[in-house]
Amino acid sequence: MNKVLKFNPINAAAVLFFSGFLFLGFTASAHAATYYWVGGTTNSNTSNPANWNTAAGACADSANANVPTAADDIHFDSSCTNSVTVDSALSVNNFYLDAGYSGTVAQGENNISTSGFSIAGGGFITWTTVKFNGGVVSAYGTTLTFSSAATFNGSVSATYPSIFVISAIFNGTTSFTKTGALNDKVVGTAVTFNSTTSITNSGTGYMALDYGSSGVYTYNGNVTFTNNGSATLYAAINGTNNFSGNVTVVPTSGTVDFGINSGGHGLNFKAAGAQTFDSGGAAVYKIIHSGTGILQLTGHNLTVNTSLDNSAGTLDLNGFNLTTTGATFTNEAILKLTGDETVGTVAPTLNNGSTVIYSATSGSRILKSWTYTNATLEINGAGGTFTLPANITVKAINIVAGTLDASTNSYNIND
Repeated sequence: MNKVLKFNPINAAAVLFFSGFLFLGFTASAHAATYYWVGGTTNSNTSNPANWNTAAGACADSANANVPTAADDIHFDSSCTNSVTVDSALSVNNFYLDAGYSGTVAQGENNISTSGFSIAGGGFITWTTVKFNGGVVSAYGTTLTFSSAATFNGSVSATYPSIFVISAIFNGTTSFTKTGALNDKVVGTAVTFNSTTSITNSGTGYMALDYGSSGVYTYNGNVTFTNNGSATLYAAINGTNNFSGNVTVVPTSGTVDFGINSGGHGLNFKAAGAQTFDSGGAAVYKIIHSGTGILQLTGHNLTVNTSLDNSAGTLDLNGFNLTTTGATFTNEAILKLTGDETVGTVAPTLNNGSTVIYSATSGSRILKSWTYTNATLEINGAGGTFTLPANITVKAINIVAGTLDASTNSYNIND
């Protein structure tokens, strides 16, 4: 029979872990006692004090006179694996189904209220729904679904054959690992990750995070996309994907794909401060840098297939090559490069008010043969020498550090 867990946390800083796994991390709080399940001989009711003991042990009626309260922790472990009936509302501090517990907790329609919840054993494997903090986590067979605008204030870690994140807010550290063979097409609406996030495909089926075109995925903390499976992890297909932290791609064995459809919104980097992007060598369909901070490339060269728009802040190539073949490349803010990078076959359109900064601190290189007419050219690399590629026209020129060699070619100011 399917069971339903109504999860009404006392303290919203809880953590959720399924047997697949799903873990809800706990907050430290004072508690009166720790109780262990030893029941199921006379009856299996949680309201029976004799079914609880303050020490783990074999299933046997105890002399205990109390049932656990909201200040207490309770454990179901391998010492007594008899099944449990929640025959009345149960309110505890932390609720543990420990590894080795193979019984089943039959909740019925009675609420379980707890600050923390951990499943590492055999109970609740056939739940249909977990109600948590006003939202819903559903486990139907091999599919785990986060929906109904749930808010999770603690850490959430889930390893499951199929994971669908449709509508939720995650305020704590979040980790999802898909392990199954089915192809997962997630049609999300609004998903926000406010802390460090890790999303991994370890399965033989692909994992598509935003298959629906109207979904908005917001990553306000650092995020890592890892594929150590044999099918693709599609991190951005059709939806809007906003990033305000560092983004790292780790394609250990499979492919990580950022956008495959012409209708996709691509990646929008929005940080007001510094953020980094390591593409892992994965091609990106579209990039918009709209944040007022610095977006710096790290780890791997970057390939952009359709459009790259640096509309605010600073885009720092940081010595990594940029391939923009077939793409439009627009700079409306600050583009920073050492000058030694290879920048595709599509030169950037340097709009009025934009700036290009060359920053190498040693050696000599020729400036890119771009049209600087509407841009400020800044030399800011102490110890570096920068040679004009031809006679050029610039909106303005600013030499902060380093040497601009105009001995062969010259520049004109477009004022």
